[in-house]
Amino acid sequence: MNLRLSFISIFFLVFSNLLFSQSIKIGGSVSDTSKNTIPYVNIVLVDQSGDNSFTLTNLDGKYQILAKTNTKYLIKFLHIGYFSDSVVIETGTDDLMVDMELKDRVNDLGDFEVVYSIPIQIKGDSIIYNLEDFTTGSERKLREALKKLPGVEILPDGKVKLNGKEVSEVLLEGRTFFNGTSKLAINNIPSNALERVEFIDNYNKNNILSDFQDSEKLVMNLTLKEDKKRIFFGDIEAGLGYEERYRVKPTTFYYHPKVSINLLSDINNVGEKSLSFEDYLGLQDFSKVFTDTENFVRGALDLNDYFFNTNHLFYKERFVAPNIQLASKTMNLNAFLMSSMSNTDFESNSINSYFLENSESILESRSNIEDLRSSFHFGKINLDLNNPNRSFLNLTTTFRSINSFTSNHISTQSQGSENILSDQSDLTNLSVLQTLRYSKKFSSNFSSTLNGQISFSDRENEQLWNSDKMVFPVMLEDSEQFTLLQPAKTTWKSYDVLISNYLKLSRLSHLNIDLGIGNKNRSLQSTLFQEIDNGNDESVTLNNFTNSLDDQLFYSFLKIGSRFKKNKLILTPSLSGNYYSWLSNSLGNELDRELLLLSPELKIDFDITKTQNINFRYLLSYDFPEFSRLSDGLSLLGFNSVFQGNINLEPVLKHKLSSSYSKNNLIKGTEFNLSVDYSVSQESISSSLLRTGINSVVHAVSLNDNSYQFNSEFEWAKRFKILEARFSGQYNITVSPQVVESIPFDNRTDQTSSSLQLRSLIESFPTLSLRYTLGFNRYSTFTTNTFISHLFEISMEKDLTDNLFFEISTSLTSYRSANQGLSSDYVLGDGLLRYRVKNSAWTLELHLKNFYNSQIIQENTINGIFLSDRQISIQPRIIFLNVVYGF
Repeated sequence: MNLRLSFISIFFLVFSNLLFSQSIKIGGSVSDTSKNTIPYVNIVLVDQSGDNSFTLTNLDGKYQILAKTNTKYLIKFLHIGYFSDSVVIETGTDDLMVDMELKDRVNDLGDFEVVYSIPIQIKGDSIIYNLEDFTTGSERKLREALKKLPGVEILPDGKVKLNGKEVSEVLLEGRTFFNGTSKLAINNIPSNALERVEFIDNYNKNNILSDFQDSEKLVMNLTLKEDKKRIFFGDIEAGLGYEERYRVKPTTFYYHPKVSINLLSDINNVGEKSLSFEDYLGLQDFSKVFTDTENFVRGALDLNDYFFNTNHLFYKERFVAPNIQLASKTMNLNAFLMSSMSNTDFESNSINSYFLENSESILESRSNIEDLRSSFHFGKINLDLNNPNRSFLNLTTTFRSINSFTSNHISTQSQGSENILSDQSDLTNLSVLQTLRYSKKFSSNFSSTLNGQISFSDRENEQLWNSDKMVFPVMLEDSEQFTLLQPAKTTWKSYDVLISNYLKLSRLSHLNIDLGIGNKNRSLQSTLFQEIDNGNDESVTLNNFTNSLDDQLFYSFLKIGSRFKKNKLILTPSLSGNYYSWLSNSLGNELDRELLLLSPELKIDFDITKTQNINFRYLLSYDFPEFSRLSDGLSLLGFNSVFQGNINLEPVLKHKLSSSYSKNNLIKGTEFNLSVDYSVSQESISSSLLRTGINSVVHAVSLNDNSYQFNSEFEWAKRFKILEARFSGQYNITVSPQVVESIPFDNRTDQTSSSLQLRSLIESFPTLSLRYTLGFNRYSTFTTNTFISHLFEISMEKDLTDNLFFEISTSLTSYRSANQGLSSDYVLGDGLLRYRVKNSAWTLELHLKNFYNSQIIQENTINGIFLSDRQISIQPRIIFLNVVYGF
């Protein structure tokens, strides 16, 4: 309670100081010599100390900017199409009006050399920021520079947003940087190497289809300074800390119009991960028609602890990523490799509540110590051949190799009994994906595209359990020591082909016809052995714990769609006829099915204004069960859980609806985004549970009851006099039917969160950010469990001198379990002090991680069988000194 009161007091003290700071407004209009107002004129306000702020005129040529009282200013008026002008003013305590008239440049600007920079330019779908006007020189990486650009937001996972829209791809000098994901770019590219950052909306690199396809991609294109081209540049970091902590991170870049080379590397044991789940998804372009999503996502699940389990006791990684690109006027070759080897230690203690039908529960206390050793290698070779306005060819080869070994020690207590056991998992996964895309323009009114892909995946996983007590007595041979071995192998082969034809009916409408076929061949083999404790190294195969599944799914479809545009409205309806031939064989039980589906799809886009848009989407499709759930044999999922598939599972019809609304105005500093997604499945693929204490047998079943998901989120932001406010929220509902002990019920999850963030905008004041987030989670099964969390976050950064910079962030999480009476408060904090040696390439940094030395954090999860309330151990305080040399 005292911690929470302290943080709330800081909130009020800091922002009461901000709110009473003195400022006035300077406003006016800008016009040309013919008295026509000029939009998008850059207004730069510079005081005597050199600090500056800026704004733009709106579509009516008007502007408004904040200024300090009793201060002398130089106001600059800049526009690429007009001669610049300026005026000197001195503020008092009242608002001021300053109008300006700019003279036109000559129509031909070819003989005119622009000798000044313009902070922001707006050209069609592009917004261009001149970094020099927003940065101070203390920024090291692109991440720090982007945080200072109006309308740009950096999310904790490394994603970048502009006015609420997420960046889909990052380009360096017009070329894809590695796999195009933002985290690698913003965490590695030096900010002092960049001149401009350009955000391009509705981007489509395939110009053949730009007239027929609406691109929703927002890309960020980075432009290098002239003195950083045709030379090697980058920096080398080396850090040491107490308790043998270290970090070595060299990054090298070379850009030439015909060739570019990038090399990223990182060796550290300070808990920093080089890649994110977004980087993994970037290996495959999910905007393409065919994506082997189920196989690709399964690969991500094999790396679940790396991507999603960020709370660890210890983490060490060795990472290297080379990238080379060759380019000409019509060709671009991009090849890269990402290789990571890591060691991770996890520790946790949990209270698990197993639901009973009488509104009671069985409690289990479990402690877990896990040691994970993993290595993975991702690679991609991408070739683009572009004959402008005639043809476009893309060939992409992607490969993925995963190796991991997990050793887990578990201690569990429930219903007066205790069990100590261990399990090990040795996993390998190799996948190769080859895609082709060829587009040709036959005439100004007709174009065609051929899409194709083939994929192969081979996955092997060997799991070993060891315990001195029987886990499932009715299933295991009697022994003093129980050792179980379960090897499993999954193979996946597939091909997909699609031909798309685009016919322009008029300037505002066109027709497209798609014809596609595809085939997936998948197999699963697994067996459970029990080693007999008689000294003879004997083992027996346990009855019913054998799986042999072969599954083949062939599909074909014909899709007819159109696109109509009238004024600000775009309608894109389509209708597809789908044929499926599905053959499955599990343990000699064969099932052959044929399915037909008429699938409608509708897209509606309405541009209310240039900065205001609303859209709607609807799709009807089949949702097929994951093929591993079709195997009729038993398999051991964990020490207390057995799973049995069901070859008779049927695909379910799913209705998907989504809608979004956005209204953003960079000039006024306002932003509002709202999105709603709803999906409902007619019938459900679910599970039926049989339990004995905490042990459960899970059977895959098809149920007649519907399941549905509802997801909604909104974000509102506004720049006021001295601060920026951002308010956001989410509300998600998931309802899925389930059966426990022959009793059906709905498993429902309600998740609500809302967040308010305030960030100071006073030049002479430290950049201060305060955020409060309220989380409310409710899980309803036989019983209802509610969890409430309060998160207070404070961060501050400031250039103390021209060479000295500091940044500090701290957070308080207050966690409450309403039903179980559990509570936890924990504080986390990180700090950075940076000194850049004057007129030198050397920089010194002092890093502090978890400077409060907190030991645990709290979280809750539900999986339909039990509710888990976990305390997770995190890495202790880390202090290390970092030396950086830039070149």
